[in-house]
Amino acid sequence: MNSGRPESCATSPAPRRHSAWAIAALCLVCMALPMLLGADGDDNAITAAVTTITGRSFTGNVSLDPRGYIMIDKPGSDVLSPVEFGDLKYARFVQDSKALREGLVLTDDSVLLADINSMDDKTVTYTPTGGQAKTISRSRVARLQFGIVGDAEWAKVPAGKTGVLLSGGDFFEGTVTEFKDQSISVDSLLFGPAHFTAATRAKGVILADAKEGLEDWTVWTSDGSILMADSAKIDPNSQIVVNDPWLGEFHLALKDLQQIKAGPGRNRSLGDLKPAKIDPDGPYSYSADTTPQGLALDMIDDHPFKQGVYVAAGCSVTWNLAGQFRSFSAVAGVPLASLPASRVKLIVLVDGKEKYRSDAISSIDSLSDPRRIINLDLTDAKALTLRVEGNQAGDVGGGGAFGDASLQKR
Repeated sequence: MNSGRPESCATSPAPRRHSAWAIAALCLVCMALPMLLGADGDDNAITAAVTTITGRSFTGNVSLDPRGYIMIDKPGSDVLSPVEFGDLKYARFVQDSKALREGLVLTDDSVLLADINSMDDKTVTYTPTGGQAKTISRSRVARLQFGIVGDAEWAKVPAGKTGVLLSGGDFFEGTVTEFKDQSISVDSLLFGPAHFTAATRAKGVILADAKEGLEDWTVWTSDGSILMADSAKIDPNSQIVVNDPWLGEFHLALKDLQQIKAGPGRNRSLGDLKPAKIDPDGPYSYSADTTPQGLALDMIDDHPFKQGVYVAAGCSVTWNLAGQFRSFSAVAGVPLASLPASRVKLIVLVDGKEKYRSDAISSIDSLSDPRRIINLDLTDAKALTLRVEGNQAGDVGGGGAFGDASLQKR
């Protein structure tokens, strides 16, 4: 005997068809929801402002492509904008970051969140978050930190001095001999041996001054660490792999990042390189970091340039690059030391092809004109030539300067 429910279904196909469409529509909505929320409602979406070494700027939600690209989803755009990681000059990720609560500060200015276990006259033992205990040479450590310490508090410590920063803000000068079982041992010429308990009576230990190095990358993480890296790249797992030569390798997801910046090690001042050719080659044709008379390359708008190159009108200077650099950047101008009546045109050639030409400019023309900013791609380039021409054919005298002229490494 039939129950009636199957029979009712058999004789009423329309409700079953409508139900199937409703289920399908619901599935599509569920599948699309993460994509719809990606730009506006996804709690995991991370927004970043990105600048490249060739001067391009982007702002939007970002993701990491394992092929080596930062992908930017710009508001109002239907396509993602890729930035090759090697082209990155600066990226700031818009998310919360924390002040360092405890850790190491190295002499190269690296900062690492870690538990400080012990220290003797040769090594410091520490445990990074989620890791195993490690040791580092004491000679590489500038400070031990046992609580959140502001820059103003560290500033109270005289340069070149060693000792303990006390919880009340005072500095106890002396030779720190040991840290063990949360006790800091100090020998003071004035007070003799002393002991301080970390975190309760002491906020930090000062062992040496920290100085900025020539790292290729500086990476600020969301836990308060700062890594001075000699390499950084995106790995197949869509994480950024950062190698700090003293602290080791770190694999960082986007949520772990606060800022990334190309370091001074990736920039080479053009004036530090010897030109392959100067045409014509004379005592006033070319100079690095000053005019041929030894005057500063300072330009209008109170803009001093400690580095750069000067090229006299009617001269060309060429450097061999051998494909080693990714880009060239500079500010085109005329030093204030030049007479305002002297107007010149600054030109840049890459492998013999003109890539930049300024208007006729003088020492009183403002640098605020964006056309004065030079950012050129040098991928696989063999030669870079800077040339300065007088405003009129046959003009002699005067010259132009390429302020902060630098090459960015591949």
